Amino acid sequence: LRLPRAAGAAVRPAWRAQRAALEASAMPEQAVTRWREVEQQWRQRTRTDLAAEAALQVAAIEYLERQQWSAAAAAAERAAQDFAALGDLALQADAALLLGAARAELASIDPRVPADAIAGPLTSARRIYQQLGAPVAAAEALNFEGIAQFNRGDLEAAAAIFGRAAGEYRQADAPARYRIALMNLASVQFDRGDYRGSARSFDALLAGAASQDAA
Repeated sequence: LRLPRAAGAAVRPAWRAQRAALEASAMPEQAVTRWREVEQQWRQRTRTDLAAEAALQVAAIEYLERQQWSAAAAAAERAAQDFAALGDLALQADAALLLGAARAELASIDPRVPADAIAGPLTSARRIYQQLGAPVAAAEALNFEGIAQFNRGDLEAAAAIFGRAAGEYRQADAPARYRIALMNLASVQFDRGDYRGSARSFDALLAGAASQDAA
């Protein structure tokens, strides 16, 4: 399939910017700058789908590699809104998950972040993942809710949510994620002074690791 010559010339700068972004993937600061340029180029050409994908790349780099929570949240919010308008449920959920996760981290240093600004995107992501039949991703959204409660100092709520997330990971046969949620639960239980509960969680964690090694 070949584009008309005029159309090809119109999008060439955007494709060049996207190629440069991919080439800079090993250098997060350069990569995020390049992906921002890609997003801008596609927005100028009214290609909301490609602009949203670029915004999601920005959010992922800012969150996972640069730990720039505010920038990650802003990019993820743009992507989530665009994917919702496009009707792309899977990518909408991915963007909403990143949005909630970034805001949860931001709340740990800025208590002014409203609780519903975190819970809203995570609940939306979880609902969509459940609708799409993606139980591990749905449990991931729940786990991030636990992190948000922990960052806010509500250890009781965090423990309850981590317990639910661990159960969902286990039911979905995701042992690595199950162990992470169980470790989160054990740590919160210890911080709450629930030493027996923490010991049980650590025992389950060790038992799971032993069975994994045996397999």
